[in-house]
This record gives sequence, structure tokens and C-alpha cells, in this order.
Amino acid sequence: MHTAALYVKSEVYFKAGNFDISPKISINHLSTIQDIKIAMTTRKAQIMLDYNTDFSEIAIETRLNYWHALLNESIKSGWSKEARKYFFGKRLLKELQNWLFGSKNILIWEHIINSEEAVCIESCKELRDILSKI
Repeated sequence: MHTAALYVKSEVYFKAGNFDISPKISINHLSTIQDIKIAMTTRKAQIMLDYNTDFSEIAIETRLNYWHALLNESIKSGWSKEARKYFFGKRLLKELQNWLFGSKNILIWEHIINSEEAVCIESCKELRDILSKI
């Protein structure tokens, strides 16, 4: 879910960065400040309408569902080439380490793959299966 959220955040960030209210009129020596202000305000209003559509709850939910499904599908057969293409490796491992062990200074591989602790084996079963296929 964290990776899906990162993808959607990046999509919104990219789209929102293109906020250009350049007036859609010809500007020359006869143009007044009022003409330009009206044209820029009209352009801004149109962009805001587009943003309200592009960044609506439904649009964000749709993109989250898209990325979540794509990411889940990519890891069904283990740590495939497809999965490696989508997941943020170092970030993902750091998130897993923080989630599993908090702020302890440990090596995640040692505790997930090599651990014989019953708690680790049980709580990390799915993750161990995926990592063992790498």
C-alpha cells in the first residue's frame, strides 16, 4: 500500500506542477490589465475545474486501486523482473524493517531469512516466501 501511495502521490505532484495560467488571448500594445486579468482568471478557473476532476476522491481512489492491483499482480510469482520494475527497493526494505523491528539497529535479511525465532517465522511467512525466490 505504501508503494501504491507513492505512485499516486507522484502522479498528482506531476500534474499539479503544470499549473500554467497563461492567458489564452493575444497580448499586444492595446491589451489592458483588465483584459489580461480576465483571461488569466478564466484560465485559472478552468484549471481548477480540471484539478477538481483530476484530484477528486474518486480519481485518487481509482489510481490507488490501479497501482495496488498492478503491484500485487507483479509479486504473485515472487520477486520477478516485473516486481523489481515497480517497487522502490531500498525504501521498501527500510519500511519493512521499521514495521517489523522498530528502531532496532539490525540487518533485515538476517532476521527474516535466517531467523529461527517462531514469531519471526510465523509473522514473516509470506515475506520469507517472496524473499526466498529472489
